[in-house]
Amino acid sequence: MQRSSSSRTPIALAWLLAAAALAACSSDPWNDPALGEPFVPEVKTERRAGRLFEDANPSISAGVGGASVTMVDRSLWLMGGLHRGLRRKRQIVGPALVSTARVDWPATDNADVIPAEVPLPAGAYARWTDGIDAGDGTAILHYIAVRPGAEGEPGLDYLGAGVATLARGGISAANGAGDWRFFGRGDPAFGLAVVQADHGVTTGMDYIFGVRGDAGTDRVYLARVPHGRGAERAEYRFLVSDNEWSESVKDAAPLFRAGPGGMSVSWNDYLGAFLAVYAWVVPGDGKLRPPRLRVMARTARHPSGPWGAETALFEARGLHAGGRVRLGHGAREHPQLARYSGRIIFVTVDGSPDNEIEHAAPPRMWRVEFPEIR
Repeated sequence: MQRSSSSRTPIALAWLLAAAALAACSSDPWNDPALGEPFVPEVKTERRAGRLFEDANPSISAGVGGASVTMVDRSLWLMGGLHRGLRRKRQIVGPALVSTARVDWPATDNADVIPAEVPLPAGAYARWTDGIDAGDGTAILHYIAVRPGAEGEPGLDYLGAGVATLARGGISAANGAGDWRFFGRGDPAFGLAVVQADHGVTTGMDYIFGVRGDAGTDRVYLARVPHGRGAERAEYRFLVSDNEWSESVKDAAPLFRAGPGGMSVSWNDYLGAFLAVYAWVVPGDGKLRPPRLRVMARTARHPSGPWGAETALFEARGLHAGGRVRLGHGAREHPQLARYSGRIIFVTVDGSPDNEIEHAAPPRMWRVEFPEIR
């Protein structure tokens, strides 16, 4: 018996709906249909690609950190405990910025080292964390201040977080509450990652991430400022809940948990989301298996979230990070080096010992490839 056209209509409609659903999935492949949130796919390949500077520029032999700021015409690599020279001529520069070509890695002969000291309490030193291009050749840079802990304590003592401005005249520290600190010991260490206002969803605002690494909380918090105003403490507003921001840092609510060391947050075109990269310290067994860093990632459509679940990218050999605060043993992605719109990313891993001034080790660069969309 031949079916009527009216009986075929529901079947045709069902096929159209299924086709539309498949089309939606193919155009947005990294969106979890159950949660409606983006996610990081399982890594296709990962491998160590070398050391940040030493392989191509041996005169820059070691350092701590390795966050990068993408300027119009160059990249700034933010380093602590930087060493220059070879073997017996090796000298400690201390905190410094290394300027290279915008997409140049490994850093070659055009690398320019800029000492980056700021006024701090006796015995303390700056560990530069992230920053933005504020225009006209000016960069706004964030740092934390640390110093060796008390005798018998292996960890570093965290003193607070500050902000400085890099211009043609050099580096100048901004004042927070009458001194170098924008945020004190009990506040999140804001400035560990910064998203510059150059995406449609962040127009007009720079988003500044901070982590509380004390008491084992490892919570991530978020602040925002009008673009280029990060050196003005009064401009900071802190995320309390969805679309609610407070003038008081004490009202800030956590977004997610992340390793307390270095981290990065950047837009990834391939994933269609902001990508957060960080690392957890995994203790060794004291015998056969050494400590290591487990590098993780998660995504969100907007810096304020919601943020998806963690995905492991790779593991790298690390060092034990003891003490009350473990800032510094982390991982950072560098979007200016990404290929194929972010399907291949490059991540630096930092795992220097606590006595980083004398025994700094060069950050290591890793190449991570996500699967192709088919």
